Amino acid sequence: MQILLTGGAGFIGSHLATALKADGHYVFVYDSLHYGPTPPRFDDKSQFILGDIRDIEKIEQILRENKIDLMINLAAFSSIDDVLKDEIQSRDVNVKAVARIASLCANYEIKLIQFSSAAVYGNYYQMPVRESVPKHPISLYGMQKLEAENWIRANMPSNKLMFKILRIFNVFGPGQINPGVITKMIETKKRGEPFYLNGEGEQTRDYIYVKDVCRAVQIIINRWDDPYNTYNVGNGRSYKAGNSPIPYRPLSLKDLAEIAGIDDIRYKPELEYDIKYSCSDNSAITKLGYRPSKAPEHFIRLSLHA
Repeated sequence: MQILLTGGAGFIGSHLATALKADGHYVFVYDSLHYGPTPPRFDDKSQFILGDIRDIEKIEQILRENKIDLMINLAAFSSIDDVLKDEIQSRDVNVKAVARIASLCANYEIKLIQFSSAAVYGNYYQMPVRESVPKHPISLYGMQKLEAENWIRANMPSNKLMFKILRIFNVFGPGQINPGVITKMIETKKRGEPFYLNGEGEQTRDYIYVKDVCRAVQIIINRWDDPYNTYNVGNGRSYKAGNSPIPYRPLSLKDLAEIAGIDDIRYKPELEYDIKYSCSDNSAITKLGYRPSKAPEHFIRLSLHA
């Protein structure tokens, strides 16, 4: 299969390009290098193209000249802080560009996998969260990702565009370009420095290993027969406090800091756009054979002893 992977030089994209090539696909990695400053290596199963997701003429040329079968869009302003700093440019990338590439895929009859985010749910009151619940994003980033989803659904006739939307929860793993909470904890512990948490540190997150995200895509690519077109991709596991299982209680940030062995935990004011609780209901994608492989606490312990 010929695959165009936009945003393919970033943290998730670089892992995904490797996984797709291992499956025998030819991958065109298209990236502006906004988050990935170094072009990825390419071989006889891949090609790197420097470009911006907003350059719709260049993308159309790639689709037309290379007989692309599938487009996977990871390109995004993925940092909440970056979105807040430049609302206009971030919306151009996170919303308008998505609408344009969806139209292109429909016109050329190319399948589309769009990466979305758990940020679309906001502070939903019941965990784990299913794909069908009402969406009330509390961050501008979450609002933009939801608007992009709605553009794909509302404006693309189902008989012209075959698409899948993956709502990704909090990703961790090696090679993270903009370090997430888990990576920061590991680095802080190794340096023996204090670690700062927003609020009281009781926020919960559903952490998903980057290679499990890749595995979800590898499954979805071969399951266009499934009637669902939107899937949560998280860990979705319950957490045990002592020997007593607490259903669907993911680790809090404070729990993770303690697992990392950080003795000096300090607190900053809570952020208004910070989601309080997050846990994925993976039922839809689990039916297709998806199983997460690595829990965050295991990754922390392995990294600290590496």
